Order: sequence, then C-alpha cells, then structure tokens
Amino acid sequence: HRRRPAGRMNSRAGVGRLLSAVLAAAFTASACGAAGADDTAALAPTVRLAVTSPDQAATSGPPGSTSSSTPQDTSPVAAADPDDAVEELAVAWLVAYRTVSYTGQADAWIDRTAPYVTEELRQQNLQLRDGGRGPGVAWQDFVDRRCIARVADAVAVIPPEAPRTDDTVHVQAAGTLHTSCTTGTDPPNEALAVTLTAVRTDAGWRIASRDY
Repeated sequence: HRRRPAGRMNSRAGVGRLLSAVLAAAFTASACGAAGADDTAALAPTVRLAVTSPDQAATSGPPGSTSSSTPQDTSPVAAADPDDAVEELAVAWLVAYRTVSYTGQADAWIDRTAPYVTEELRQQNLQLRDGGRGPGVAWQDFVDRRCIARVADAVAVIPPEAPRTDDTVHVQAAGTLHTSCTTGTDPPNEALAVTLTAVRTDAGWRIASRDY
C-alpha cells in the first residue's frame, strides 16, 4: 500500500465524516418519504471533491456542445492520484445525474452522464430512452411550476473497507438537492447518497454501475 501524506489522510477523513452524515440524512429522508425532483440531469461542470451546481446547469445542450461549463476534455477528471480521480468522477456523475431545469428534457441526464460512464452503461441508459416511456406526471408538474434543481456540497469518498482491485473501485457520493420553483411552494431539500462502481478503461476511470 502507498503511504499517503498525513494532510491528505486527514482531508479524506473529513470528507468521510461529512459523507457519513449525508448518508444518514438520506436514509432518514427516505424513511419519511421526502419527495425530490425527477431523476434527470442537465449540464455537469468540471469538478473537484466538493462542488455546487453552477447557474449554467439549467441549460441542456448535447454533450460536446460549446459552453463555458461543459468539460471538453475526453477524460472527465485529470487528477494524478487514482483515488482522487475516482472521487472526482463520482461527484461529477452525481451532479450530472441530479441537476435539472424545466427548460430541458426529462431524460437529459442520459446525455449529461455519458462522459462519465462506460460504453456499456451508456448503452443501457440509451435503451431507457428508446423504451418509449413518457416523462410522467411528476416531470410535467416540474415543468408547469418552472422548477430548477441544483446539487450543492457534493462530496465523494472511497471507503477504506470497500473491496477493490487495481481496475475496480467502489465509491460513495453524496450531496444536497435544492429545488426552486417559480410557482407554488419549493420542495424540501433532498439528501442525495449513492454508491457507485468505477472501473479503469482505456479512456480512464468511468462509472460502470450504480449499486445503491
């Protein structure tokens, strides 16, 4: 095992404690039946270990379109340390997955997460789009009320006890979803928490699956 500098280990421990708190809050919110925005996403920014969705996240152009917030690099993250790269990737995926605007499409998350996932997972997501399912009543209400949802304080950590190999890593990401609407009462903030599997590919680290 590589020896990590004490400062980095302390930083990771702090992120781990914050993530544990958010995960606990997510379980509580789930138990109470807290409602959140539809599981779609729009523009994902280039991120570090803790980010908040930018104002430009309300836009929903296709991947590769010109935007000051759109990552143009073919690699989602460029951290030298593999663990940092995986954690940044998990944060980027979470922000892309859950940031959404009424001006976009219900399935915009498929395009927005595409730079961060494996080709196999991208194809699986595209099949959801081709399945013919409509956006549903919740999305129509989201649009009618002119709502925008943004992810705040997104963090990620690789649990030290999680099984891993040189090419496969399990990572946890969490944050808070803030939804604001032009009409009606804003939904309560939603605690977000996911467990993802990241794999090393020829193009770099990519998310292979969402495990929780």
